[in-house]
Amino acid sequence: MAALLGAVAFADTLLGDGSKSAVTSAAFETEMRSIADPAAAMQLRVVTDYVCTLHVDGGVLGIKTAADKPMKIRYKRVGLQYDTAKEGWERFGLVYDTTSMEIEDPGRWEIDGVLGSLLRIVEVAMGRGSVWIEGRIAIALQIGIIEISEAIIRLTFRDGQPLPDFELRGFVLKADIPQVLQGEGRLRIEDGGLIRAGVQAELIPLGLGVEAALAMGTPPEIAPSVFLSLYLGVQFSTPLPLANSGMAIYGFKGLFVMNGQRKLPNNPDPVGRELDWWRTPPESKYEPHKDQYALGVGVVVGTLPDVSFCVSCAGMVVVAFPDVEVILGVDVNIVEVPDTEVTDEGAPAAPSPA
Repeated sequence: MAALLGAVAFADTLLGDGSKSAVTSAAFETEMRSIADPAAAMQLRVVTDYVCTLHVDGGVLGIKTAADKPMKIRYKRVGLQYDTAKEGWERFGLVYDTTSMEIEDPGRWEIDGVLGSLLRIVEVAMGRGSVWIEGRIAIALQIGIIEISEAIIRLTFRDGQPLPDFELRGFVLKADIPQVLQGEGRLRIEDGGLIRAGVQAELIPLGLGVEAALAMGTPPEIAPSVFLSLYLGVQFSTPLPLANSGMAIYGFKGLFVMNGQRKLPNNPDPVGRELDWWRTPPESKYEPHKDQYALGVGVVVGTLPDVSFCVSCAGMVVVAFPDVEVILGVDVNIVEVPDTEVTDEGAPAAPSPA
């Protein structure tokens, strides 16, 4: 509770004009612990659900929400309680569940001044009970051949600390060595020490594209078991002909998951949910689940004479067990300049998982 109050006090200094709250529902509840004497041990509660619309203004920090797109936070079952079993002022208390808060709309964030040309807040997330706030920031910062394009920063509010702790929870780096190497690396550290990382590179002299992804950790829900998701893909410019079919193999993919299951997006449409999962980066496709495994193999094929200009297909079959699940995903491109960069993300136009 102290951490929560500290977060509220810190946030209060950042709220701009136009911030407001709206009650969406209210309820009166009674709980009796004894039938023989109900009044001696009875709890009376008034709980509400409400939405806070926040226009954040960071002042000298230059961070704020857009005037037409504020941040919205929803609170559920927050209110007051009166307990007849207690004495004096202890009979009155707050009703607040640390899981009752969620971000309804993260809003659109802006950065003023010189930093605005270098930084852009892409996404904002918040922990249950507002113990932490996390922002994903797009960065335009180049150091030699390395470009830092994204960083994830978390503010954690702790008991007894007037200011929050700052943590770097992830980043995205890009490298570009002319005529030698082009690539991107991603790293994210999640709660419970779960690490998700991915790298994608093109070795220009060899005409070789490589992608690897790793998710690993021992989160509390499966400890002491280890969650592991390993993906590897390779795509080469020199094709392997498939007999006299006019087609050729341009690459291979492989996947192994231990103590994990698919991490399906929150989409009510079953088809849209599968398409969203297919487009998810490989290191984020699975989440910890004890004693569940998966194996996947894939191939990239295309037309041989025109180096897959007319038709190219990238497909993968994944089998999960012991709870059996079979996933088939295929991307088909027709009359398109071939992409020599291997990837496990479905193309937006034509993924067809089944």
